[in-house]
Amino acid sequence: MKHLLDEDLVKQTLAGDQQAFEILVKRYEKQIFSLAYRLCSDYDEATDLAQEAFLQIYKVLDRYDNQKKFFSWMYRVAHNTCINALNRRPKNTMAVEDVSIYMGETTDTSSQ
Repeated sequence: MKHLLDEDLVKQTLAGDQQAFEILVKRYEKQIFSLAYRLCSDYDEATDLAQEAFLQIYKVLDRYDNQKKFFSWMYRVAHNTCINALNRRPKNTMAVEDVSIYMGETTDTSSQ
């Protein structure tokens, strides 16, 4: 089944075959994670964003137009999902590194 075209896997997923969607996830998980990581620069958050993106892709899979390239469509859905998730984050939070710098502390351990 791994040799099937993306469009065939989409059809099988829409017909209820969960394994077909798992193949799509495995096929593109690195690309979607890379997209998420470029947008947030945090490994753990990128992992969460990629998972959220695949959930959204699954939810809207019935909207995919098989006249278009699946990867392009999926990438756009993932991009929009990541951007929306990042926009929902509270604006007044600081990263741990930013708090340390703000408080006059350094995170450099080379002098210890």
